[in-house]
Amino acid sequence: ALQVAVGRRQHPQVDLDRWMAMPAKTAPVPAGTTAASTPAATPTTPAQQPAASAFNPATGKPVPATEGTIDLRVDSLIWNARQAKNARVLLATVGSVTTIKEAKISLPGNGAVSLTGSFDSSRQPLAMTGVLDAKADNVREVLQWVGVNVAEVPSDRLRSFNLRGEFSGNPQQVTINRLRATLDGATVDGAATIQMGQRTGIGARVSLDRINLDAYRGKPVKKTAGKPTALTGGATQQTAATGAPSGTAGAWYDTVDANVLATAQAVTVGGQTAQGIDLNVTLQNGKLTLNTGRINDIAGAAVNVTRYSAAMANPLAFSLESFDLRVPDPSRTFRALGRELPAGSKPGPIQATGRAQGENNAVNLDTRINAFGGATSIVGVIREPSGTDPKADIKFNADFPQAAPIFAILAPGMLPQETLAQIRDLKGEGTVAGSYKALDIDLSFVGNGVGGFRA
Repeated sequence: ALQVAVGRRQHPQVDLDRWMAMPAKTAPVPAGTTAASTPAATPTTPAQQPAASAFNPATGKPVPATEGTIDLRVDSLIWNARQAKNARVLLATVGSVTTIKEAKISLPGNGAVSLTGSFDSSRQPLAMTGVLDAKADNVREVLQWVGVNVAEVPSDRLRSFNLRGEFSGNPQQVTINRLRATLDGATVDGAATIQMGQRTGIGARVSLDRINLDAYRGKPVKKTAGKPTALTGGATQQTAATGAPSGTAGAWYDTVDANVLATAQAVTVGGQTAQGIDLNVTLQNGKLTLNTGRINDIAGAAVNVTRYSAAMANPLAFSLESFDLRVPDPSRTFRALGRELPAGSKPGPIQATGRAQGENNAVNLDTRINAFGGATSIVGVIREPSGTDPKADIKFNADFPQAAPIFAILAPGMLPQETLAQIRDLKGEGTVAGSYKALDIDLSFVGNGVGGFRA
């Protein structure tokens, strides 16, 4: 048996900043020769002798072929002008199994990363398993140490951070289990399997409790008046006008396939809190698909989406099989939009359902809205939606048994209450056509108590 014991190797300081700044050096070439003409040294290989089997005389079992330990320590590690301390790697090998007894480092912001585990070289492919722990009382300093600019994030964010996860696998596939991470009080639990190869495959499950994304946004920068930057080059202008993909060859989503199941109790963004989020998302061959998506409540509305798919290289080429928007309490939704419903109004629940499809730089809509005691259908197309002058060709039909609710909410004070009470069976149709800069609207309504009007 071969026994190797490497004692403690300690280095007081390693300055990575200095190493990275050093110029590359090449070995000198002997006089009279060139680098190409210098033959590579060929080591001599002694005749191999058959290895003698070693047995423990007490047990009669084979003795492990190799035993050894490695203990490497670095007191100080300089990177990006900041210092990490007390790095240590302690390995112990018995036969084909190497145990990572300790691998740790202390980071800025009272941070620390540690790893324990083992790998077995007798298994093909190489098998490994372990546990990763990380923490920081001020994760902002850790991010600055690795070179991430977080100056725009408010100073009361990016504080406490903790992470723990178990992993196992081999160079072809890694499985992560019992992953838990916390940041500023928000907690994420999850698990994932990552398949390596020409195309990376990812399967993940993620669960988030609550997070306020608005708290991580810096104050908006005031824009100064000036001339808009002119587009240069015909190809660039065409891309901006049509939304066609440009320069997407070799993008990351062309080499990654993924399936992610994600849930969240509450996410606050833009001043609104979305609760009860449940998403099932796949990415395959550069195509993103939201198989199912649900938000139980956002500003008083519930949203369900089925089979939304879009090309990552061109988001305007999409298909939405169905959506269902339900607003049981419109007062909350109107308040979120900056409007208050008139006192005493009772609009009742609102529901919008439909489907949509985008192709050839046009969006086709087919929607039905049940609201204010009536129903409205909207069918049509919006062309060049990403351009500066979108064009519309939309038809609608409306049917309201009672006109009072819709006028009281959308046009309060337009007509006296006694007049509204007499308007019933209001039916309308119309078209919206033209461009954003020159829109042609044709409306006509007829009903009991109104006689009829056209605009």
